[in-house]
Amino acid sequence: MPGSIGSIAAFEVILITAQPHPLNLSRAVNTTESVAAETIQNLEVKTAELQNQLYALNAIFRDEKTSTHEHIDKAIDLSTEQKTS
Repeated sequence: MPGSIGSIAAFEVILITAQPHPLNLSRAVNTTESVAAETIQNLEVKTAELQNQLYALNAIFRDEKTSTHEHIDKAIDLSTEQKTS
């Protein structure tokens, strides 16, 4: 019988140590939420930048005062500016 009690105690220790620690779980959740928030913020900034570029391209190509060649040159210039900033 003493072996059985020892086995039960060992099993209880295994169960206790197998439980996720509340502080570790909380830290993991906080880290995940923080990284997700940062990712969302970065995507929102990138989306705004791309939207602005689309508005600028739209304005370039709708300008009836310039030739098709000038439209293309301006669009290329805009694209080059966006890559360097």
